[in-house]
Amino acid sequence: MSEDIYENSNNEYTHEIPVGNSDFNYQQQYRHEYPRSYAAPSVRPKKKRLALKIVAICLACLIIGGAGGVGLGIVLKNVSIERISALPSTPPAQDMTSNPAAPGASSGGVPAPTTLPAELGTVNGNADGDKLSANEIYKRVCRSSVGVTTPITTTNAFGQTTTSAVSGSGFIITADGYILTNYHVVEDADKQGLTIMVMLFTGEEYIATIVGKEAENDVALLKIAADGLTPVTIGSMNNSEVGDTVYAIGNPLGELTYSFTSGIISSLDREINVDSSTIINMFQLDAAINSGNSGGPVINEYGEVIGIAAAKYASAGVEGLGFAIPIDDAMDIVQQLVTYGYVTGKPYFGITVQT
Repeated sequence: MSEDIYENSNNEYTHEIPVGNSDFNYQQQYRHEYPRSYAAPSVRPKKKRLALKIVAICLACLIIGGAGGVGLGIVLKNVSIERISALPSTPPAQDMTSNPAAPGASSGGVPAPTTLPAELGTVNGNADGDKLSANEIYKRVCRSSVGVTTPITTTNAFGQTTTSAVSGSGFIITADGYILTNYHVVEDADKQGLTIMVMLFTGEEYIATIVGKEAENDVALLKIAADGLTPVTIGSMNNSEVGDTVYAIGNPLGELTYSFTSGIISSLDREINVDSSTIINMFQLDAAINSGNSGGPVINEYGEVIGIAAAKYASAGVEGLGFAIPIDDAMDIVQQLVTYGYVTGKPYFGITVQT
């Protein structure tokens, strides 16, 4: 995440796709200004459902540099949320015989297993230990947090070159360089074959490889060629309750690296329905999370990571409505991706593990 990406930053462009309308509605927001306020659209009451607008918080952080460049659009997804008891661990059984085998699969159609890092997936719960101060938590977790950036260079019709970067966050889960983040943080790089850069707290930068991905649940596992790193301590949402203090570390706006915020868990088991097709179980928190925080750790009072910052409520006049993926769900997905190459109980078409 070299600083020259941002030195000549001019502005950001965003666009949103309104519900039920395929036309794009563009709005421009200038750097260092708050987004323009718009009245939330009226929503027809639905039983046990409240229509809200959730934005994947990495995608609102596209930093544009260079002269006269036109920025790439940022999609603000319209989704719905509701309280649920739990997200089913596996989707309903489906016929998989007609689906092509996942890359790396054997001739029998079953993906070949890969080597699982020894410490990956270990839950080091510390709920019976002593609570830490905010300062102690930051010192413990900051060196395990990373910035994740995809540099993009484009040339417009006038031959002018634009340098931009999609920026997010992530955190180290093994000493040998496995990093967990949101899939939407690296989606552009994955689909366009772009380079993913990871910046450590020390300022060191590495090129990262996508080892595993599950787009529907917004989880991606990266790998960098490094050893002797400091991994986070993985906790569990099973020990968490509404009102518990939580902290977030991330890369807001792609520039304010390793920012540390605090808040409380506002609600458990929120159902995020993305594009009316994919349901992700998240918990709600009021710690400040902003553009570029996606993929960063959410930490409890014992210094354990209990979630991945993933989304926020996008509406004028509304603050403190952030959402995070429970770490239990994320680690379960990671283990399945690394072991099988897909998430069990669902067709593995389009889900890959790269080795």
